[in-house]
Amino acid sequence: MNEKHLEQFTPPIKKIERLEGIECSEDKENFEGQKILVIGGPDAHGVSMAVTSAQYLEKRGAEAVIYVGSPVIREGKGATHPGAFYTKTIPGLNVESYDRVVVSDIPLDFRDLANSEKAIGQLDEKVRESRQKRGLSVIEHSTFYLDHHSTTQFGAP
Repeated sequence: MNEKHLEQFTPPIKKIERLEGIECSEDKENFEGQKILVIGGPDAHGVSMAVTSAQYLEKRGAEAVIYVGSPVIREGKGATHPGAFYTKTIPGLNVESYDRVVVSDIPLDFRDLANSEKAIGQLDEKVRESRQKRGLSVIEHSTFYLDHHSTTQFGAP
């Protein structure tokens, strides 16, 4: 039997040229030394988005803590859907030691978009207050929301 190993194709690495006028988010955000809570949805897609987000942040100097699932679910209080996440989980989150929060793959509750959006705003405010209590400056973008669901539609700022 002839066991010939196939050569793997490795495409040549090309240096990417940055064009003037094109913004790169990596150049704008500095996560060095920040502790960031990354909350992922309960399914495999939510977990993979949370892990990918954490890896991105860690490459840029952050300490990322992944949080998938909910203590409300574990306590049997029913946060098994987006509505419960925004009404039960977010209000109970302890973000005192975090500098930023990332929510990934948890759609806004289509039955109550306004209050879901309000909960994200309240979470952002909790993170800002926590930084101020620790004597740190406020970060302009302290909460990131990543989602692909068609039901997620934010109102006008």
